[in-house]
Amino acid sequence: MPDPAIGGNKALVFPPWFPVYLEPEARRLYAKAVGLGFKWKIAMVERLVSDSRMHRVWRELSEHKRDRDYRGTDIFEHQATPPVILRSGVTNDAIQQTAIRELFCVTASIAESFELLSERWSVERAVKLRADADRLHAGQPRKICSALAKKLIVAAEAYEQAERLKPLSRARLARPVTEIAAFMKERFGSTMYALTATLARVALDLKITPSNVREWVGRNRPAKRRTK
Repeated sequence: MPDPAIGGNKALVFPPWFPVYLEPEARRLYAKAVGLGFKWKIAMVERLVSDSRMHRVWRELSEHKRDRDYRGTDIFEHQATPPVILRSGVTNDAIQQTAIRELFCVTASIAESFELLSERWSVERAVKLRADADRLHAGQPRKICSALAKKLIVAAEAYEQAERLKPLSRARLARPVTEIAAFMKERFGSTMYALTATLARVALDLKITPSNVREWVGRNRPAKRRTK
């Protein structure tokens, strides 16, 4: 049962710079997160939608190249690779928007897998405490039950904060980052270390730098054969 304290009927708010064509996917992911009652997933979707650092990602992937007279063209600075089977009449804008939509969904999926595969004992305890607090809010005598519920919520918040303090192995953190980088390379022709770092940093809510991306992607590249 969803916890109203972590989702309720709150609507997802889109900043003016968020691409309109991404809104349906964002709403779908948000509704699913609220339905499941996963606070961490709700927060993840909200960050991908409204964190100001994402503005640069969408802006750079949507920038058009300019000709010698500095006039805009229909070619993008980071032109997306079109699908193998391309329907006639499909514009560059449609191809680019499709790739950006896929990037949004893939990033959210990678972040979700990262969270679900992590050791979340503290989070599970927090969820149970919040459920107990929710039941107490409806109990009697109301004053005593409300006071106890508040204590349980404080304890739940402590568990959630403790979860974020757990040390992460670099190997486990590198995997989702390199997966995002691989998608960027496949669809936009470049790893784009800075944009990949921003996507990973916002989605995972962890400190990740372009240098980290460069290092981890470099480790995954096949070694070059030495020529005699």
